[in-house]
Amino acid sequence: MAKTIGNIIRELRCSRNLTQEQLAENLNITAQAISKWENNIGMPDISQVVPIAHFFGVSTDVLFGVEEKMDVDEVQTLIDKATTQESYKDEYALLKEALRTYPGDIRLLSELLSCGECLLADGDTVNGAERNAIFEECERAGRLILSYCKDLSVLIEATEWLIKLYCEMGEVEKAAALSESLPSVIGFNKEAAFGRIYENRKEYEKALLCYTDNVSQFQRQLIHSIVLCGNMHNLNGEKKQASKVYSLAIMLSEIFLENNPIPENKSLQKNLTKTIDRCRKTIEQMSK
Repeated sequence: MAKTIGNIIRELRCSRNLTQEQLAENLNITAQAISKWENNIGMPDISQVVPIAHFFGVSTDVLFGVEEKMDVDEVQTLIDKATTQESYKDEYALLKEALRTYPGDIRLLSELLSCGECLLADGDTVNGAERNAIFEECERAGRLILSYCKDLSVLIEATEWLIKLYCEMGEVEKAAALSESLPSVIGFNKEAAFGRIYENRKEYEKALLCYTDNVSQFQRQLIHSIVLCGNMHNLNGEKKQASKVYSLAIMLSEIFLENNPIPENKSLQKNLTKTIDRCRKTIEQMSK
């Protein structure tokens, strides 16, 4: 007897060791709906077929018992399109739309979380009910990443963005609880480890990619930490010192942009460019 779409969904769910509730959480639907599908009482709406297929990493044909693979390049294309937008608001809207088609995708969830936090921190761009809605969407994205992602570096980054999100919204206790899970020092990481492995194998191009990716991560963290120091001087009324620190962040950002070891890393370039603009605006405001 041919398998129904409900039978196939049950098999795919069980192969991932997910409960109906966990699958429902990732797809942003009810567990009752999944139960109906798996018991052949109902079928997914046509608009839900692509999201289900993408979540399990299969083609839509697999759900109908035909083929076995799916091309996931579309997700990266959507991310690239979103991250080239001029404003966080436009970027966020595109990421949110992409997640309707590909719910549960860790890359999209990570981008939405980081973009949403930046959007909320970006002054008066959003407020009121819209601000609360973005917070809830981003918190959900972060919780899904922490619950289902296995990549340690992604987990740490998501934790960092969630802490920033909670602080931005005044949820200090939640931020403190998450902070306890972070290591005090991140030294020899995955990129450094694989770089050493490829170097040992004499695969120098692969080793270089690992090392340069590691450099870009530390660049971002260094600049961010310097800006935070400038913010604290500014809040303490130490305008002259704050200006010096912000100027240092600008200088280093410009150096990193000019000598970026990964020219195709558009996200890093955008982050550094926005840091330069924000620091310059802050210096101008302090001088008035």
